[in-house]
Amino acid sequence: MAIHDSNLEQLLLVLNEMWDRGAKPSIAIITHGIRLACDNALPRLAMDLAQQYDKDFESGTKVPTASWVRILMSSAENSYVSSP
Repeated sequence: MAIHDSNLEQLLLVLNEMWDRGAKPSIAIITHGIRLACDNALPRLAMDLAQQYDKDFESGTKVPTASWVRILMSSAENSYVSSP
């Protein structure tokens, strides 16, 4: 499975399939995806994952602050600047 293999591409395929079917991934899967994206110098992808999860916020669980800090650190390290 993608989450065990640290395979970012496979994880993204699974997440997109879940969202397309109206299923909501667990916070553990999202935080893992955020970590993988940041570790692979993809802070924009990490931010997109976090924003997508928070946009669908219903269950009382939002992306943890630690994940947002990781995204900010990765953005700074990779000189990513968000556009308005």
